[in-house]
Amino acid sequence: MKKIFFILCIVFLFAGCKQDVDKKLKQNNDPIVETCSITVTQPQNGKITVKNKSTGTELDAEALKKVAKNTQVSISLKANEGYKAVSLTIDGTTYNESSKDVTVTKNFAVSGVVEKLPTQPETYSITVTQPEGGKITVKNKATGTELDAEALKKVAKNTQVSISLKANEGYKAVSLTIDGTTYTESSKDVTVTKNFAVSGVVEKLPTQPETYSITVTQPQNGKITVKNKATDTELDAEALKKVARNSQVSISLEANEGYKAVSLTIDGTTYNESSKDVTVTKNFAVSGVV
Repeated sequence: MKKIFFILCIVFLFAGCKQDVDKKLKQNNDPIVETCSITVTQPQNGKITVKNKSTGTELDAEALKKVAKNTQVSISLKANEGYKAVSLTIDGTTYNESSKDVTVTKNFAVSGVVEKLPTQPETYSITVTQPEGGKITVKNKATGTELDAEALKKVAKNTQVSISLKANEGYKAVSLTIDGTTYTESSKDVTVTKNFAVSGVVEKLPTQPETYSITVTQPQNGKITVKNKATDTELDAEALKKVARNSQVSISLEANEGYKAVSLTIDGTTYNESSKDVTVTKNFAVSGVV
């Protein structure tokens, strides 16, 4: 019995030793993975990210210490708001790019440059209320460019603008009100230092009559004739009551036989002439001396 027990112990001991040897042999046959490290120096106002290109996984501080050789990584530089990415330096080479793909074959360092964007100028808005019968225009005085609705919302501080009010036909510009102050002018230059409003006053001109009358007093021993200069047609008594505004007329004085024409008086002015051309812009009278 003792002999059998001894044999069994030897069998179990041998079997255990064989399993340990097989395990050690198996471990010794596993390939050794060579790794490299990537040292990242983060810039102020930005962040460098390293990702495994095949998996898209971002490598954290620990993973960056042991990147498998021949792994492809994507290195990118992102600037914070108000800044811009200028360049990436990878393994001593500087690239004017914000991202770069690299195959890891050795230890290397990564750094980046980030610059502050130019400060945007402080802006103000100009609120324009357009009048009926006219138009207010705001122009950049330096460039002569008219500011449209969008541009009026964001005018750079200290910009000089020219504000003008133009009346439509039949109206006249009366005044401009800028930032609460009224000017009896149709244009004004202003330096923009705050938000302000602009409005204007436009008035309708008195309606001009379409026709006028010419009153002719005929002299003794002579005759005054009024003709439409464009058509050379003589205006009779009825036509003289309604002469179209801005018509050009020729007024002439002819003396009878044995007399001579001395002067013509037109709208209160006497001319030592026997004929005169006139543009009709109002009612007037004509007489003559023979």
